[in-house]
Amino acid sequence: MGGSGLEVLWESVYAPASVVHMMTGHAYAHALRAHLLTSVALFTFMMTEMKDKTKESLSALHKAIIGQKPVDLEDEKVMQTLIENNQQWIKTEKEQSQTRRLWLNYMEQVSLIKLFVDAERTGDWALHQTSIRQMIPYFHAAGHLAYAKSARIYLQQMQALQSTKNETEFGKFTKAKR
Repeated sequence: MGGSGLEVLWESVYAPASVVHMMTGHAYAHALRAHLLTSVALFTFMMTEMKDKTKESLSALHKAIIGQKPVDLEDEKVMQTLIENNQQWIKTEKEQSQTRRLWLNYMEQVSLIKLFVDAERTGDWALHQTSIRQMIPYFHAAGHLAYAKSARIYLQQMQALQSTKNETEFGKFTKAKR
């Protein structure tokens, strides 16, 4: 992300020396927090450009999720329409400029990080495998071929686990302890 302005942005929150460590992968917790903050800020800007009806639907859904209230979607069609409109809007935005494409791709990557962290914290085996699978193209794009190869082998071994272990062992291995 060199030249994207992340360093300048993060230096307004973190010490310049910390930002150097964050960008080189040495301050993992700080970097993760900074990526999450940046993603939220970008999402806030993105919300200002969306249509009012879409904003209202997203806002109501967000409030219901935060308040842990049951969400009445009036059908799944409302949610499906919302998702389709959002995907279409993102596609249109990506086509308008390279800068928008950069930041929207960045937000997708941060969402993938959140997905992986959620899978690890909750012990969700299927979500863990899904997030690892989605990371592989990014490993290739970044030139981390060893990570890409290892991730593929890891996924193959984990998918073969069900056939090599009996049901009890497999269940203990894949079920989260709560």
